[in-house]
Amino acid sequence: MLEAFVAFLERNGILGLSVRPHRSIFNVGTTCGPAERIARLLYEDAVPALARKAEIAARMIARQRAAT
Repeated sequence: MLEAFVAFLERNGILGLSVRPHRSIFNVGTTCGPAERIARLLYEDAVPALARKAEIAARMIARQRAAT
């Protein structure tokens, strides 16, 4: 499932990510820049979204806009 998510991100120009094991689960390894682009891709203009996640994404997107 995470490999399909990474493939989706790659198709949208977010490269260099990897699926990594963490104890009994797996996660996608990333850094700040790609994480902000992922948040923008998933949450910018999204109608359905979890409120707490959308708030965090909005802060990340605003920080990215201020840096450019």
